[in-house]
Amino acid sequence: MEKSVKTRLDEDGYAVVRGLLNPATDLQPLKDSYSVLVDEMTEAYSARTGSRPPVNYLQMTLAARLCYVTAISHGKALHHLDPVINVMDKSYRQDRDLPSSQLPAMFDLICHPAIIDTIEQCIGPEIYSTPLFHNNIKPTREQMQYMKDLSISLHGSAPEDLLIYHFIMGTTDWHTDSCAGLADARESNIINVWIPLTEVNIENGCLLVVPGSQHMGYTHSPVPDEITDLAIPVEAAPGDVVLLGHNTLHGSLENTTDNQYRWAFNTRYCAIGEPSGRPYLPGFIAHSLEEPSRILKDALVWQQMWGNALENIASIQPVPSPRETSLAEAIAIRRYWEEKAPDPEAWLNLNTG
Repeated sequence: MEKSVKTRLDEDGYAVVRGLLNPATDLQPLKDSYSVLVDEMTEAYSARTGSRPPVNYLQMTLAARLCYVTAISHGKALHHLDPVINVMDKSYRQDRDLPSSQLPAMFDLICHPAIIDTIEQCIGPEIYSTPLFHNNIKPTREQMQYMKDLSISLHGSAPEDLLIYHFIMGTTDWHTDSCAGLADARESNIINVWIPLTEVNIENGCLLVVPGSQHMGYTHSPVPDEITDLAIPVEAAPGDVVLLGHNTLHGSLENTTDNQYRWAFNTRYCAIGEPSGRPYLPGFIAHSLEEPSRILKDALVWQQMWGNALENIASIQPVPSPRETSLAEAIAIRRYWEEKAPDPEAWLNLNTG
């Protein structure tokens, strides 16, 4: 008998659920809307910098277009596209004149019934969608070199010193997700749902996972070679979903291909009431049998919650660092935000007094 998803997650620290989603109906809306977002940002940054997109821009792949806007913005486009980590960068500022990167299609995927059902099998029916999600797009080697060269020609340097640069587009170093949040969330049963939007293989930068490493608990770099040598590659196709435990050691390979970019979206869930590690950003109740009226169903409300939260970030800079914030400080920060923004309405009114 095949082991349940929960059993595999408990024993191995990860589980692959093949064919859970329909690529055409479940994934394509996010791919389409994200592509439009990148193009809108290209238009905005081109106007700001006076740069002209290449004549073949519309024929370029999404990854190539992302490289272009990253270069002309000197990496600032990544701040907007992925604020979850970038808010910890002291230079972070929200660009309210840019279209929101919290897309309705993203919300729909986070709330997809098949994903919620799978999470329910692991943690029960009271499910909180944490404010941690990423689009990781690994361009080809040629595209990455194009981005570097263009950035140097325009700005005198490549954006390689940005916190998010390598995480979003290059090799992802060994880590556990528990390292990314405040200390009070290290023991939370947070599940990372990693969703490939393109074919993901060894050549274009698939995940590497160390089975059973979740039993080591909270781990941060550097990780001894005798542990990472136990890693296995996790190849996956659109429609598959990979679940990772909060303390499962993982990373990813570099994209070494010349013509195949890699794209994955990931998001996280925990039981309602557990610390998420990012109390100053808005999560929401995705499923509840006890209080179904509290389930958030409106993508535009979620989008505005994020807009208000990110605007507020500027007033609390620097954002608390996971490495530099004690457990007692983390608990105090979480309690402050639980009181300040206990529900969507509070997030919507965050900056109105």
